[in-house]
Amino acid sequence: MKISIKVFLGFFVIVLLAVALSGINFYIGNKRMDLTNEIKDVEAPLELMVEKVIGYDAMLTGNIHEAILYSQKENLKDFETHRHNYNLIGEKLDNLLKNEAQDLLKKSKRPIEIKNNVSEILKRLDVVNLALVDLETNAFAAIAQEDIDLASSFVTSEEYKAHKTELATLYNNWKHIENEVTNDMRNEIINYSSKLNTINLYFTILIIIASIITSLLISFSISKPLKKLDENLQKISKGQINAPLEKSNIYEIQGLTESIGRLLATVKLAILRTGATKGELGLGEAIKARRLAEEELTESREASNTILNSVPALVFYKDKANNFIKVNKAFAEEMKIPVEKIEGTSVNKLYPKKQVDAFWKDDKYVITSGKPKTGIIEQMDTKTGTKWLRTDKIPYKNKNGEIIGVIGFSVDITQERIIESKLRDNEVRYRRLFEAAQDAILILNAETGIIEDSNPFIQKLLGYSEKELKGKHLWEISAFKDIVANKQKFKELQTKKFIRYEDMPLETKSGKKAYVEFVSNLYLVDHTKVIQCNIRDITDRKKAEEALNRLKEAKELVREARILDREKIAGKRESVVGIRETKVTKRENVIKK
Repeated sequence: MKISIKVFLGFFVIVLLAVALSGINFYIGNKRMDLTNEIKDVEAPLELMVEKVIGYDAMLTGNIHEAILYSQKENLKDFETHRHNYNLIGEKLDNLLKNEAQDLLKKSKRPIEIKNNVSEILKRLDVVNLALVDLETNAFAAIAQEDIDLASSFVTSEEYKAHKTELATLYNNWKHIENEVTNDMRNEIINYSSKLNTINLYFTILIIIASIITSLLISFSISKPLKKLDENLQKISKGQINAPLEKSNIYEIQGLTESIGRLLATVKLAILRTGATKGELGLGEAIKARRLAEEELTESREASNTILNSVPALVFYKDKANNFIKVNKAFAEEMKIPVEKIEGTSVNKLYPKKQVDAFWKDDKYVITSGKPKTGIIEQMDTKTGTKWLRTDKIPYKNKNGEIIGVIGFSVDITQERIIESKLRDNEVRYRRLFEAAQDAILILNAETGIIEDSNPFIQKLLGYSEKELKGKHLWEISAFKDIVANKQKFKELQTKKFIRYEDMPLETKSGKKAYVEFVSNLYLVDHTKVIQCNIRDITDRKKAEEALNRLKEAKELVREARILDREKIAGKRESVVGIRETKVTKRENVIKK
């Protein structure tokens, strides 16, 4: 097979791999970006909306109860303020449930079954809220009529409590669905990133291997036969016309060898015809032999140029003064300068000083040591921009074996460098997403339970630095003793593959208590099982719920106190009636006597 075909196939494979890699990166990148935008624009707002709705509902409840308390103190001005705030909050709650939530739900790309579940929850929330609004509106009306007992009866009735209980259940169900949808999408993004990194790694290895094979193919296929042919020509030039010319598997070099063989055959024929030795040829025969030799030499030079110009690699010859002696067509086309303007020109006139110094450093080593230098990675400025090259350099010798310069073979590896840069960029983007997450994240080895990575948010949440976590078993960290107390508990986590704790207290490094939502998933990364633990801080929400419970308890105590007051007043009335009856009886007895 011709050398040009081999090289063409090598470059075709590299380009094919590069195009495939770019296509895969584009496809997976778009998928990951779509998921990120979906979370940012739809799922995260829906998840936050649940918390807003719960907050608004708590504020409505707080307003009606506080209105009752202030009305008992005959503070009607504050009562009106509470009623006004109640109406404003009610409008906001109604807008969230009927408009904003529905709009976001329509935009969501979640499965239709989950959409239908959320729609049913929203419809039921609307019905229950309307029932609560009727009771609370009646309570406000009773307060306006100064009938505090009647107002209290509306918000302490069994019907009111049943609606409140159903409302809490609906909120929890909605919140659970939104959390699951968001977590599933985040896990999908991480899986896409992991797959992309693996694919990029494999393709990069394949491209590097293909490039190395192509470079070696070019270098060895050209330099070795040419070197051997040069040695034979030197022997012939010294009068050894019977020196053997070895055949070459490269078509073009074999053509050159055959041309030289025909030249030698002409010389031998001239010797046989004249009967002279190779040093005793007559003048006519010598002139004829010389003419034939010159024709053969011209033919061989043309064949040599054909070889050089058919090679896609950049080939150049330089002398000891750092001037270009000869370059091939590919070199001139890359530089966008004609061959004749490059040959005989100093390297200093074509490249910046910094590049000239770098080139000359390698050239000087080859010239001085007489040894080849291969695998040189260097930059070259051209009129179309800066190119990255992988260059091999060998000594350039004259017919006496003296080194008179260097011969270089360069292959363009710019595309490989671009792919490597994209790989680094993808790694940086994945790392930024991991480190910017507002959930604490731990990555564990699924086989050993050793913590392999953690993001900065975990230090903010629990107070442990990455250095304190990395390399330790999960059960060695005191904060997680209630989740995985020992190896046996960890085996349960390995078996279940998915664990979720919605309301779990953790103890931070400083001894404080933090309430979290703990979710763990087991999946494969580069054929290795890992466990990802997502830890979300819900302390503020927990405190808000506790405050709301305390408020409910306080209101219950107020209601019980009022009942006790009524009972005391009723008891005093019965005591006064008894005293009066006793006095009347005494008077009647006196009258009878």
